[in-house]
Amino acid sequence: MKVLKNAPDEMVFYLRDGRTLKNIKELLDALYDMHDDVFYHHVSNERNDFCNWINDVFGYKKLATQLKRIKTRDGTIKKIKLTIVAELKNKKAKPKAKAVKRKAVKRTIKKKPAKKKAKKKKIVKKKVAKKKPAKNKKAAKKQSGKKKK
Repeated sequence: MKVLKNAPDEMVFYLRDGRTLKNIKELLDALYDMHDDVFYHHVSNERNDFCNWINDVFGYKKLATQLKRIKTRDGTIKKIKLTIVAELKNKKAKPKAKAVKRKAVKRTIKKKPAKKKAKKKKIVKKKVAKKKPAKNKKAAKKQSGKKKK
């Protein structure tokens, strides 16, 4: 959690009144009883030492850019409070998941059946037996199925 993380010893924040701050929570506590002349020594239109410290030491760019626009002590307190509360809620809402070993599962991929090519229908010509011409009159009568009288 970036908000409660302590700065390295060489990167602690030195207030004008001599106090040192190790983390953002300590900055919030110091802001409550900080004299205006101390606050405005660190925060002005030209610079914001708190913003720079939060960005450079903790890498908390989001909070730093929000504080850069705020020029009052009460506004700074409010923004830092909201950030701490939001981080605490996120920490409770998102517990770290334990690493779980999962068995390798083979997945079978159903292949789509290949499209069957339309078979060309072969046109089969039936051979019709051609009748041979009759050699004589009797055979011709049988073929035609008619009897002459």
